[in-house]
Amino acid sequence: VPRTYPTMTQAELHLTKPVTTTVTALFDPTFEVEEGMQLSMQGNVRRTMRPIATGRQTVFVLDVQSARVTGSMASTPQRWRTMVQRTLRDRVFSAVPEPAGSLTLGVLTGDDALMPPQTRATFRRAGLSHITAVSGWNLSVLAGVLEAGVGKWLGRRSLGALTLGVIWMYAYLVGMEPSVLRAAMLTTLSMVGLLLGRPRAPLMLVLWATAVLLLWNPFLRFEPGFQLSVIATIALISIQARVKQYPRWLQVFLVACGVQAAVIPATLYWFGELSLIGPLANALVEPIVPVVMAGGVLTVLAASVHSALGQFVGILPWLAGSLVTAVADGCTWLPGANMLMPAPSAVPVVLFYGVGLAILMWDQFFRIRATPCPS
Repeated sequence: VPRTYPTMTQAELHLTKPVTTTVTALFDPTFEVEEGMQLSMQGNVRRTMRPIATGRQTVFVLDVQSARVTGSMASTPQRWRTMVQRTLRDRVFSAVPEPAGSLTLGVLTGDDALMPPQTRATFRRAGLSHITAVSGWNLSVLAGVLEAGVGKWLGRRSLGALTLGVIWMYAYLVGMEPSVLRAAMLTTLSMVGLLLGRPRAPLMLVLWATAVLLLWNPFLRFEPGFQLSVIATIALISIQARVKQYPRWLQVFLVACGVQAAVIPATLYWFGELSLIGPLANALVEPIVPVVMAGGVLTVLAASVHSALGQFVGILPWLAGSLVTAVADGCTWLPGANMLMPAPSAVPVVLFYGVGLAILMWDQFFRIRATPCPS
């Protein structure tokens, strides 16, 4: 799924000339690129600094100088996805002013491409970039809405099957990003185990979900989003089980601190940047982000009825999104909130997570400590 940023449009391109390969292509932002397009183009190819995968292992970037559309190979699902994404974008931006508009779209679909560069940089420095990445939290909201809406009319198996269908449809709609793939697979394995009467320990579910996805697409292991999502989920499971006895506000802060600490080595490896204010920022926005998502859904529905109604309902995500942005701005102004550090090599990072996983598995399966499955 192409992403149009203020300064460029980025797309994964499957070349047939001069060789058959996959590259990341950068277009002028005024050139409209849609999924499934056939293009004839000219440009310069360069090697990226790191071999980061985007569905496949792509290590080259094509800077497109000129391009023209020669046809389309888009399937019906791809055309549907393009249409729905464009409709969501238009509805949100027509009703929710910036900077809350692009934040609302990011929370709904994981597409933060239209977020102003300065705002995106502020969220990264505050340790809040993950709120515009579709993950298990979005899927738990979907599951909760379905259960509240139709749960009393459906049996357990029917509701589970409907929930899985909606979750995978949503995952496809937002582009099958690594974080949502991990969350959808984890939810699927968890629900199947419950429906069969054979629930599994949450840690094992995460490991099985990761293994299945890597068997399906081995290049996902190069994706920073996939790595950070798996690490954060394992940390979340481990920490939640140990802070249940504390008050809710303290649980939120401790979980935020623990997850932030767990992803530090991987974050430094990929980005060379560390947000010290991240735990506080996450604890502050944790109760606000659900309002942004719920308000965004209501705004899209209202705007589908009438634009004026959409603008009225859009006040809710605008207020919530503006508050989240204000928290990010305020946190980055604190002294020492963000620091640049030299990126570690891959060997100590792999050893750190390997030892950590071994300790968690020993604690999980030999001390037999009961842990709740995350939503």
